[in-house]
Amino acid sequence: MSIKDIQVTTNELADLLDVDPKYISQLVLNHSYPKEDHNSFSLYDFIKKRFEHLKEMCDDRVKKVREERTRDRYERASAELKEMEVEKQKGKLVNADDVDSAWKDAMQVVINKWDGFPTMVAHLLVGIDDVKQIEIILTEKKNKVKADIAKQTLHTKASIPGTAE
Repeated sequence: MSIKDIQVTTNELADLLDVDPKYISQLVLNHSYPKEDHNSFSLYDFIKKRFEHLKEMCDDRVKKVREERTRDRYERASAELKEMEVEKQKGKLVNADDVDSAWKDAMQVVINKWDGFPTMVAHLLVGIDDVKQIEIILTEKKNKVKADIAKQTLHTKASIPGTAE
């Protein structure tokens, strides 16, 4: 006798699967589990169908979980975008291109101040031989340039009224 020839009853299947016999009847009615005759099942066909059914249930659950995760990621991303838009409208968040442009402008101010430093101090040093006096003048002017640079503010479109996107 082959394993495919084994016939079992509802109660035997229920004992084997450790379920209520009514559950076996529900599987037959609701999920087209194979039944040979009244209260007679091919054990092989029933177990094969059970594995197919469990795989289908598992695949459905995995699909649902993936859809939920995708939806959750989408909802989180949407919420983050909304928060960023609010911050942008408040002027607390600016576009990276605007920041890049503002930094380039600020660096150009630094470069211009630095490049103009020799011209700014050269006439003040003419005729002075005392190194200490030269140091004092250079330090004063250097500190003035540093203070001027520190006063600079970054101007982005968002920081200029009427230009925020």
